[in-house]
Amino acid sequence: MRRIKGNNYSSELAEKLIEAAKESIYSGKAAEVRGMALRIIIDQIESLRNKIKEIEDKIEEILSSDEPSSP
Repeated sequence: MRRIKGNNYSSELAEKLIEAAKESIYSGKAAEVRGMALRIIIDQIESLRNKIKEIEDKIEEILSSDEPSSP
């Protein structure tokens, strides 16, 4: 482990902390639900990208139009 000023932690303590974190953060439970949540978020991102594209296309259409703008 690198020595950093004020670092009084041993490699052994670091390993213990890493193992404790692995066990406390992810126990393997609810992996399917987390996967579903991730898929939902990805779907939402894709939907937002499509909506942004629609808006950009409409803006481009309006700006490139030869018609005068309405008040």
